[in-house]
Amino acid sequence: MDFEFQLGYLRSQFTEKKFNLRRQSLAKRESYETNIGCASCGAKGKGRFTENENPVYTRGKLDRVVDDLDEGFSKNDSADEGMSCNSCESLEVRQV
Repeated sequence: MDFEFQLGYLRSQFTEKKFNLRRQSLAKRESYETNIGCASCGAKGKGRFTENENPVYTRGKLDRVVDDLDEGFSKNDSADEGMSCNSCESLEVRQV
């Protein structure tokens, strides 16, 4: 075999394995819905989140992502929990 052919084969094997690993990691995510509330003004609603199903395999990281929030709340990367209140603009929105 010539070198170019071997290199192409190795690249295709690496790409295939990388894709399979990505697909496996996606399968270990969990989605859920829970109540949320603003600590400042008391506004309440629901939020939908996705996180690692078993943090043991990800060194304890949940990698929680805010998927969707009820009216009155917004996604906000500056907030600790990734949510803010539209009524009082507080970043103190938590899962309750």
